[in-house]
Amino acid sequence: MSSDQTTEADHPHCAYVRRALSVMMDTKTRTFDLHGYSTDTALMAAQNWVREAWEHGLDSVEFVHGSRTVTMPTLGSDPSVGSIKWAMRDSLRNGNFRPYAKLGRSGEHRLGADTITIALEQCPDPDPHGIWTAPPPIEF
Repeated sequence: MSSDQTTEADHPHCAYVRRALSVMMDTKTRTFDLHGYSTDTALMAAQNWVREAWEHGLDSVEFVHGSRTVTMPTLGSDPSVGSIKWAMRDSLRNGNFRPYAKLGRSGEHRLGADTITIALEQCPDPDPHGIWTAPPPIEF
């Protein structure tokens, strides 16, 4: 291959799309990695992806937020540690993913140590082949 040719694997867009998105069709769940985003960007992207997952007829959306060892909101020396984790949980509890997500206290969502899986309502007219919004650029 000449130096002016690139493969799909070399393309920078493919690299971050692979990092941010994966689809598990057997469970009708799509997984998004929120590492590298500010809390505000992560929440905005999560709200868009929840809506799109509902439109495409998926059952749930999993978000990888990290902070496995953070077991309560951090108020000390680095309040950013675990901020996406707690913001996502607060958004779910406060109904910010409605009407696409099931009620926050439905018992169908999964709150893992480093992930949150949001159970979706059933879309009356899903488009399983619809377009997904590209992830926002990684911020850090």
